Amino acid sequence: MGQHDPLDGFVTYSELQATAESLGESPPFDLKPEIADMAEICRGMGKNLATDDPLGIGGLLFDASRIAQLMIHSGLKYESLLENVVDSAVLGLEYFVSNNQLEDPAEYRLAFRELGLSIGLSAVEKL
Repeated sequence: MGQHDPLDGFVTYSELQATAESLGESPPFDLKPEIADMAEICRGMGKNLATDDPLGIGGLLFDASRIAQLMIHSGLKYESLLENVVDSAVLGLEYFVSNNQLEDPAEYRLAFRELGLSIGLSAVEKL
């Protein structure tokens, strides 16, 4: 399990459940037990989700955008989670920038990780 997999699972399950409920449909399954499981795992991880990995930072930013959308469209109360995710992403960005990782030669960098950061940065517009 990766560092942010429980957070991704929690947000994804929450989105699926909220979408089904907003459509007024009874989903063929109830994801509330899975949401509770992921929430418990996330609580066990503590508040520090920060990472220096550009892919992880991008994932945090993307998840922050998704959490904000859930709060706006579904009325879910995830303020402290959103704050924690954004704070962790900012810490990671500060580290990433201060270490000038983009100055390293291409053979020492992984493009998919930088693409993940780029996707996360584009999600910031929705915040």
